[in-house]
Amino acid sequence: MKKTEEIKDKLYEDLESLIASVPKEDKLVILGDFNASGVADYQTWDGVIGRNGFGKSNSSGHLLLKTCAAHDLLITNTDFNLPNHNKTSWMHPCSKHWHLIDYVKNLIEYLDSKLDQLSFGTNGAEEDCAAFRDVFYNTALAHLDQNTRKHQDWFNHNDEDIQKLLDEKCEAFRSLQQDTSSVSKKAAYNSIKSKVQAKLRERQDPWLSRKEDEIQKYADSNNTKCFYNALMTI
Repeated sequence: MKKTEEIKDKLYEDLESLIASVPKEDKLVILGDFNASGVADYQTWDGVIGRNGFGKSNSSGHLLLKTCAAHDLLITNTDFNLPNHNKTSWMHPCSKHWHLIDYVKNLIEYLDSKLDQLSFGTNGAEEDCAAFRDVFYNTALAHLDQNTRKHQDWFNHNDEDIQKLLDEKCEAFRSLQQDTSSVSKKAAYNSIKSKVQAKLRERQDPWLSRKEDEIQKYADSNNTKCFYNALMTI
């Protein structure tokens, strides 16, 4: 527990330093999962949270509020009157209760910016959103490690072949969604879907057979550790 508190304190020390390093003329927006709950007492924290917070307070929530108050930051996703299921972003695995732990924080002095005062490009809304998405994604990719999805061994050994089929299936699905009444597109999607399922079974069955032999060998030799490790891969 002491170690956890030290890590938390170090996180907020680093955040304080990072905020302080931002030039005053820049608009500051902070996004993230702070594992902090209890940003609902808008009367105590006037100017820091809006009237639409959620949850009971914890120590991380208090630290977050103190940091925002010190730097004139408003947690803007507490400023919108939404249903609770649209506010929360994480469910506790034991209690099954939903919590608000992801926050958007903006400098208070810039909140008076109005949409009609902003200049927009000549592109449509979809193009503008796509451009914003690309900049956001590329910036995150440049500074954060990319999370590589891990599959079972049978998939990893055949990634390239299987991925081509999955790409074809996705393309057929997108085409069908654009014209759901098309009989030919539905037939094409069902055809590639069946082909993908057959190929996946074709790749998976030999792997499962080898894995069964491996697990049986560990069971026969009373190698409990390897036995359970092998089971966990299935």
